[in-house]
Amino acid sequence: MKEIIGKYRTDSLTPEELEQARKASATISDDELAEAIHDDWRDFEPDQSHDTDALQNEIFGRIAASSIQRRSRWNYVWHIVRTAAVIALPILLFSTIYYYNLSHEELLAATAVSTGSRDKASITLPDGSSVSLNGASSIDYDMASFNRGERTVRFCGEGYFDVTKLTDGAPFVIDAYGLTVTVTGTEFNLKARENAGNASLFLIEGTVNLKSKYSGNEVELHANEKATLDYATGHINVSAIDVNDNPTAWRDNRMKFNNAPLSQVVACIADHFDCQLSVDNSVNAERFTGMIPLVDLSTAISVVERAFQTQITIIK
Repeated sequence: MKEIIGKYRTDSLTPEELEQARKASATISDDELAEAIHDDWRDFEPDQSHDTDALQNEIFGRIAASSIQRRSRWNYVWHIVRTAAVIALPILLFSTIYYYNLSHEELLAATAVSTGSRDKASITLPDGSSVSLNGASSIDYDMASFNRGERTVRFCGEGYFDVTKLTDGAPFVIDAYGLTVTVTGTEFNLKARENAGNASLFLIEGTVNLKSKYSGNEVELHANEKATLDYATGHINVSAIDVNDNPTAWRDNRMKFNNAPLSQVVACIADHFDCQLSVDNSVNAERFTGMIPLVDLSTAISVVERAFQTQITIIK
C-alpha cells in the first residue's frame, strides 16, 4: 500500500495500478488509510526546486478527490438529507410557533366559567371586577378585546356582580338572554335564565341601564331598586327592593323575612332549591319573621313546619 501511495503522490500510477489503489483503499478502514498516508508523508523528501506548499496542496487535493469518489453515493444521500433538514427546520419551527400562538390566542380569546346545578364559583375579571356564580350559570368573555374601550361579557344564569369603575369610564356590558345591562361601577344581582318566564336585577349600589333585546324597552336603575323583565312582552317593571326579597340568599345560605306571608316564604324556598312545594291552605295567610338556613331543602322545610305546626309536601 505504501508503494501505491508513493506512486499516487508522484502521479506515476498506471491505469491498472490506479484501479488497484481504489480497490485497496476500499478494503481498509479510514484509520488504516490515514496511517499509511501519514507514513508516506513522514518519509517523503520533497524536491527543493519545487514549491513545497503548492505540491502539498496538490497531493492532499488528489487524495481527497479519490476519497470523495469512493464515497460519492453516500455523500450524495447525506447531502440531500442535510439540505432537506436545512429547509425543513425553519418550516417546522415556524409551524410550531404559529400553531402554538394560534392555540394560545384561541385559549385567551374564549375564557369561560360555568357551574353545575349545585355548584358555585367566584372569578375575578381582568379589570378587577368580581363575579359570583350561582348553580347552573355561566360567564365568558374575549380576553383579546376585553378592556379595549368596552368590557363585554356573555352571561346566563344567576350571578352577583361587583364591577370596578375605571378612570377612563369604559362601560361594563352584560350580554344575557333577552337583555343587556350596561354599567360603569356598581354591585347588583342578576338572574337571567332561558327556561324562565322573566329576568330580574336587584341593584345594591350605583346605577345601571337595563334594556330588553326584543321590545327595545330601556330603564335606568338606581341603588336599592329592582327590575323584572317579562320575556314574553319585553315589559320591564321597576320597584324598590323589599326586605323580604332576599336577592343574595344563595350567597349567604340563608333567607331573612320580616312579617312575610307564609306563601311567599314557601315560594322563595321552592325557587332556591328549584322544586315545587305544597303547604296547607289554612296556614298560607300566616306571617313569618325570622331566618331560614339554606343548607339543604329538608332543613329549610323543617323550620317552617315547626313554626306553624304544619307539613310541607315536596311535589317535585
